Amino acid sequence: DRTERCSAGRWKDLCCFGERGRCLLLRLKQKGAEFRGLESGAKATERILCGNAGERPLRLSAELIPDFAAFRTEPETIPPGGEADIVITVDASEIPPARETDFSFPVIVAGVDGRPSERTLTVKINRKNKNITD
Repeated sequence: DRTERCSAGRWKDLCCFGERGRCLLLRLKQKGAEFRGLESGAKATERILCGNAGERPLRLSAELIPDFAAFRTEPETIPPGGEADIVITVDASEIPPARETDFSFPVIVAGVDGRPSERTLTVKINRKNKNITD
């Protein structure tokens, strides 16, 4: 039963996307990622565990993501009742020099229903050793 799948096990108290009072299609371990101590020129990856509580496979993508970041899921298609990792990669060498050392940006997830505010992950960046001349 769909309701049992949504509330069972480890997803019970986790963040989620969708409308209030309804069984949600995408359950998340957390609603964001944080890159700490990102060194100049480095590439780093963070993962967010997610689960498909719906009855159809999910294929997620990002509607809004900066050029210096990438979004994918592993596996690419999340089967009903299945789990996957949302994988966010940041390439510090592509971050515009004018950006602050610490900043955040939204990632709007496509492939699930809901308002953009309900489908938004927040990615926080903390760059280490940012050059003053950058």
